[in-house]
Amino acid sequence: INAEYGEGAQSPMERCSGERAGGSMTTRRPIAMERIRRVTLLLLLGVSAAQPWTPGLPTGWESAPGSLAEFPSGCADPWLYSDRLGLYKMLIRSTPSLHFNHSEFNNPLWGLPLQFSWQHDTGRLGGGSLAILNGSSWWGNMNYILSVLPVLAAQHAGLISNQLRIAPPPPHAAIGCTTYAECLVDFPNATSKWSLFMGLVSAGELDVEGAVVHMWEAHINSLHEGLPAAARLLEFLPSSQEAEFGVSWANLVDFVAALRFDVNYNNTNFLQGMVMPPRVLKVNDTAPFIPDFSGPQNRALLASSLLYKANRDGSVLKLFSRICCTAPGRTVAYDALVGFLQNPWTDVGRLVALLWKLVRTHPC
Repeated sequence: INAEYGEGAQSPMERCSGERAGGSMTTRRPIAMERIRRVTLLLLLGVSAAQPWTPGLPTGWESAPGSLAEFPSGCADPWLYSDRLGLYKMLIRSTPSLHFNHSEFNNPLWGLPLQFSWQHDTGRLGGGSLAILNGSSWWGNMNYILSVLPVLAAQHAGLISNQLRIAPPPPHAAIGCTTYAECLVDFPNATSKWSLFMGLVSAGELDVEGAVVHMWEAHINSLHEGLPAAARLLEFLPSSQEAEFGVSWANLVDFVAALRFDVNYNNTNFLQGMVMPPRVLKVNDTAPFIPDFSGPQNRALLASSLLYKANRDGSVLKLFSRICCTAPGRTVAYDALVGFLQNPWTDVGRLVALLWKLVRTHPC
């Protein structure tokens, strides 16, 4: 624990004991023992050992807590993999109005735990044990704003019990607000967008398209406010290639949001299975020539890097958003994207010509 969080730091088992530091031994000991039991169980189940990443149900989903009663003393520690995954599980269960066509798997919030699980399975959360997230992990901090904030907003909207508490962060974490009021100060735009979204969810006023639009508004505002907050942690990533990928991927999300891509369970697994790097990038990795990556994975890395460099002034995103302002435009743009990733030598030229025609003739 000291090696991972710093000398004298509280362990994950202690941080959920009721206060940020201290607390009576009589109240702390049973909670700490329960958390030790849970981490030990995770280790025995193999969550601590990295497995080759494949799309599907998030690793550890079935065993993760999914209700207030399943969190010891009603406190979730988002720096434990199982607890943060459990927050997502609770969030999906608590938003039945987003279970479109009577299926939980059509909830557009599925993209969040699936991305988090990919980060875990590919070793991007930085812990010596993959059951525990390192407070210095850039990926872990960026994901915090996409896990705890939606849960606190859902709590604020009455979707999740106010009895649920969030444990304070470990030392070195750059992002760690634990209440709705704190997050509103630290990340005002993101918190407000998540609050608006969850309010509409609570009222049952959203169809699929409306849910996707509001979800992406909250998502991109989370990234825009999270990037400067977590910037100092980029230097702790294992390579400059991984650092560039992290930042360029955050930029790419703006383009995915413009597509209004429905990140339900099946769609997210399809896209992640096609493009996400199956491991952390190394110093000698150069896309599109990484031999142990697939063609689509190599091309996705290359596209992410090129778009990041070309969009520094926001002009490329503005142009792409014009294309995507109508449903036909979004369809053509999505087809062009998938076509480039799957087989760039077939019909991409035709699709690019269609995109340019849309730019010149679009009503937006």
